[in-house]
Amino acid sequence: MVISLLEAPALALILSYIVRYYHLDHSLAKNTYVFADNMNIPAYIFMSIIVALFIGLTVSAEEIIKDAKILKREAFLHLSRSSYLLSKVSILFGLSALQMLAFVLIGNWILEIEGLHFTYWAALFSTACFANMLGLNISSTFNSVITVYILIPILLIPQLILGGIVVKFDDINPHLASENKVPFISELMTARWAFEAIMVSQFKDNKFEAAFYDYDRRRAIAEYKKTFYIPKLESELAYCINHYNSTSDTIRANVNAKLRLLHQEILREQSLTPHIRFQGLGKLNNDRINLELVEEVKDYLGQVRKHYIRQYNRADQAKDRLISTQTPTKAARDAFVRQVQKHHNQAVADLVRSENEPVRIVEINDKLIQKIYPIFTDPEPQHWFEFRTHFYAPRKHFLGQYFDTVWFNIAVIWLMTLLLYTTLYYQVFRESFKVITTAFNRRVKSKIAS
Repeated sequence: MVISLLEAPALALILSYIVRYYHLDHSLAKNTYVFADNMNIPAYIFMSIIVALFIGLTVSAEEIIKDAKILKREAFLHLSRSSYLLSKVSILFGLSALQMLAFVLIGNWILEIEGLHFTYWAALFSTACFANMLGLNISSTFNSVITVYILIPILLIPQLILGGIVVKFDDINPHLASENKVPFISELMTARWAFEAIMVSQFKDNKFEAAFYDYDRRRAIAEYKKTFYIPKLESELAYCINHYNSTSDTIRANVNAKLRLLHQEILREQSLTPHIRFQGLGKLNNDRINLELVEEVKDYLGQVRKHYIRQYNRADQAKDRLISTQTPTKAARDAFVRQVQKHHNQAVADLVRSENEPVRIVEINDKLIQKIYPIFTDPEPQHWFEFRTHFYAPRKHFLGQYFDTVWFNIAVIWLMTLLLYTTLYYQVFRESFKVITTAFNRRVKSKIAS
């Protein structure tokens, strides 16, 4: 018990001390740590999740194996399996709550992460509880402690690789990747849900950004539309103009594909800006395209661009006015700068904004996919039950409603935990393992006999 309770704060102390980075300049009289400049905060968040998984697995991996003889001896008493399991779960969850509380208090104190302690604890505690249930499942499935501890790294490595930071989702095997969503295989990883939850909250819910998030979101949407989206559509239109009379089958196929894309994107844009109408939408096909229609499309795209320029300017001016009201004096301006340094981490912002991505917009299946500003982009669900989104989405959709990413992701982790409790209660993995080993032994015996 002492080792279990000291493990989390010790790891928090080691991890946070190692990643507490600040630049040393011996020419300056004073070198101080500034949270805003610590480039290791995303790594700290991800490693905290891996620590929660590791601790949760190790404290639960032997719980059922060590009781095997007792359970066998007392089987004739017909003891309640649910009471036995709930006692295990209650103790492990209580222990995980204390471990993660100690981890968050020490780690966040050293790294000076302020105002988000409950969010960090809720995500890490949920992750540790999932790991507890996973550990109980493997403890119930196998009869050897050695087997269980061999399995722990096998269970953790996919969480590391598919968690969203070690390997970017855009850079994984195309057979596993998804167009504009988190790859399906990563949706099965608890680390992905917990990491996204903390990263999104660290960016948008900190004391500084919370006041400016709406203005930044409106600016980012307008910036993407006027700088990348509209020029891309104009480029597609220019290709169609230059090649619509071509006799080459390949070029005609390309023209048709680009016209379909223009049709789809203009249709989608009209739902977002219904006050800007385009009457020639139904004429966008290779048989009807002409210079008059092209001019209409150009005029429409020009109006949309002007609309987003106005949107950007209004959001920018509103943000500037808010900053001006908060910084009327030099003392207030100094306090404002200190608030930025205490709450806004640049490394986190760079990841969730994806401004350094070399590819800002891609074309997939007659549709343009935005790759920049994921933290400001709401999902576009195709049906009521669709909840999968791009990584770092600020909100998640389900049953026609939008939910804050932090609490939606934590709810998903608890749903996975409940599923593991169900498999534990009905010994799904143990029975499956028995079936597999029995079939394997029969096959081996038949081969030996033959």
